[in-house]
Amino acid sequence: MACNMHKTMIAFSILWSLYKGSLSVRFKVVSAPSVVATLGSDVLLTSLLAPEMSGEKMEIRWFKPMYRPYVHLYINGKDDYTAQMPQFANRTELLKENITRGIFPLMIRNLTAQDSGKYYCYVESSDHHSMATVDFIVTAVGSPPVISTIADDTVFCESDGWYPEPYLIWTDNEGNKVMPSMEKVFKDEKSLYQVISAIYLPPTSSNITCTVSSSLNQSKESSRQIRAVGSPPVISTITEDTVFCESDGWYPEPYLVWTDDEGNNIIPSMEKVSKDKKSLYQVISAIYLPPASSNITCTVSSSLNQSKQSSRQTIEMRPVTCRDQYSRYIVFCACLVVILMLLGYICFLLKRLGELQRNVNGNL
Repeated sequence: MACNMHKTMIAFSILWSLYKGSLSVRFKVVSAPSVVATLGSDVLLTSLLAPEMSGEKMEIRWFKPMYRPYVHLYINGKDDYTAQMPQFANRTELLKENITRGIFPLMIRNLTAQDSGKYYCYVESSDHHSMATVDFIVTAVGSPPVISTIADDTVFCESDGWYPEPYLIWTDNEGNKVMPSMEKVFKDEKSLYQVISAIYLPPTSSNITCTVSSSLNQSKESSRQIRAVGSPPVISTITEDTVFCESDGWYPEPYLVWTDDEGNNIIPSMEKVSKDKKSLYQVISAIYLPPASSNITCTVSSSLNQSKQSSRQTIEMRPVTCRDQYSRYIVFCACLVVILMLLGYICFLLKRLGELQRNVNGNL
């Protein structure tokens, strides 16, 4: 009888232990699977217990990617920073206003690109534990792309300050993609990405566009005119012996050539090339009037074999100066003297002829 009672007590103890185990509180940590935030902002990584229960006496550990050192640790009813990752120092806070309801989000302030990655929220009670994973991405939209010309036939595009890693696309004025001749992507000291790309100038396009985008559908673009034929050169006379030629609206940078009526180059006395607000070039040049030429030509051309020219007769352009008037007066006077001398000589001959005729008549 005593033996049976002992066996009964053992069986009862086992059943009671199983019953108590079934009553032990089990929970699950719930969090958003992915979170996106912008560089420099603050973010809340949500975390709660299901079913709702107090987490005040539990261990709550946020870490990435290793268990220790951690991002943030709450243990024994208080925060513990002894083994916190240095990059998160003074930047994390576990919000405990609703911890008795099982809600304890993690605040991370002043986000950097290095904060991106996979986070783990591990919660442990005296008889149970659970963990949730969060994919966290910090985004940064970089600077507007800058298009620059390094050589006559090569154009570069550059943009920095991006996260995650961006990609760059060139298109012409018809929307067709232009394959780059060079492209590089690298990180700066803040783990932000910079991209630089180059293309050879398309032979027929007048405009190109550089678009930089990230995998999160964030993008910026810049366009630039790569080919423009300027206005016909305008030839004008500013001073008594100086002629100017001017043309604007060119791209790339043009050059100007003066020639005389025999095709010989004339060296300019002044030449200036400048850019307007639309980054188009203007060229102006001046020469002294060639003394023997009756015609001059001003030709403006670009490195892409585009050109325009104007010609003008120099006789039309020469102003009548005091020196010219004086020279004409001297010539007139000299001609007048010659004419008078000829008339005097003719009169002298006529007179001599009359005297000879009278002498002949007297002899007869």
